[in-house]
Amino acid sequence: MEMQERRRTQREKVSIEIQFAVTEFERGTATRLVTKGRIVDMCPGGFGLETEHPPQKGYVITVINDGREGTPPYGWVKWTEQKDGVFRAGLGYSFRDSGPGSDLQFPDIQRGSC
Repeated sequence: MEMQERRRTQREKVSIEIQFAVTEFERGTATRLVTKGRIVDMCPGGFGLETEHPPQKGYVITVINDGREGTPPYGWVKWTEQKDGVFRAGLGYSFRDSGPGSDLQFPDIQRGSC
């Protein structure tokens, strides 16, 4: 079955190596993990990330900024998939689709959706 494209705007292909932090919650314990990844595309509403660490849908990652302009400071994991040992995730800048607290947004980043 062919997937239907649902993006409202085109993503710009990029290749930006980053470090990022994700806080994982398991059985009442929070653990902060710092790992590496690569931003592979961006649009006004989010970005695509490739990493060897499997990000979980609903988690928020924080990009550890090395001063490069245009690097997003954070993103909310909307979906994730694995292919050939690499995880690919789609991250958004808004929580509006996430249920309770869905009115939360990052006003300095939210410029639309893709």
